[in-house]
Amino acid sequence: MKKHFLFLTALFVMGFSAQAQHEDLKQRIQAFVEAHSEHYDKKYLNIAEAKIGDIEGQSFDFSEKFMLRAKKKTENELGNMVKAKYYINIYAYEDKSDRDYALKHWFKNFIEGGSIRPGITTRNYEHATPSIIIINELDVCVLNYSCHLYDYEAFLNWKASMLQFFGNEKSVVVEVKCGGPIEWTQNPPDPKDRSWK
Repeated sequence: MKKHFLFLTALFVMGFSAQAQHEDLKQRIQAFVEAHSEHYDKKYLNIAEAKIGDIEGQSFDFSEKFMLRAKKKTENELGNMVKAKYYINIYAYEDKSDRDYALKHWFKNFIEGGSIRPGITTRNYEHATPSIIIINELDVCVLNYSCHLYDYEAFLNWKASMLQFFGNEKSVVVEVKCGGPIEWTQNPPDPKDRSWK
């Protein structure tokens, strides 16, 4: 009876801890949007899906998907005046094993159906679009946008903002450029670790 009680208590504490972290994540999402509200509007209705692969098809505790659309038009690399659009997809998981399961399947069906190997730089990836991926213990945060908007300095600014609101010293960070490379730039996993394979 005592062991059963301890087991139930442990489950309750783990569930409560995950919910507390999810609430904190929701507050950080709100703060991230507010930090960019001078130049971008948050849109979450009738927006196109970000083409980031199969992470959407895996189980998660909750997700938030939205777009930040620039209030003013700027010139893209094709010389067209456009309102820049940045897609943010955030997924939270009940526990680390659920997160690992989602990542394992995602990396086998990544952007445009290709695959990547955890911890290994992919030099060329034909259909890759600029993305910043932050992997935490119970959540995955992705910022993705069109190659037509790519600018190195702007990419670094978005990376800094994503890390400020969603990262910490233990976060795994993946940077994706147009057509590659795909680089694990912070806390890369050991390529021999089978957790995400």
